[in-house]
Amino acid sequence: MAIGHRAQLRIVSVFRSVHHQAEIIDEKKKKGLSEREIYKVSVPPGFREHQSGRAIDISTSGYPSLEEVF
Repeated sequence: MAIGHRAQLRIVSVFRSVHHQAEIIDEKKKKGLSEREIYKVSVPPGFREHQSGRAIDISTSGYPSLEEVF
């Protein structure tokens, strides 16, 4: 980021239930992703800070949301 440039942070993910997290993992498995690939970027259901309601994911323009690159 260039000096003097102010990035606009944006919230891209908030509370997610254990059930919803399990659905996300199942969808990735149906797409043919291995558990190793899935768990590089996704946390198993029941182990995600977002389930406490005290965590958020952020991003900024120029980066894909919820991708490891950010």
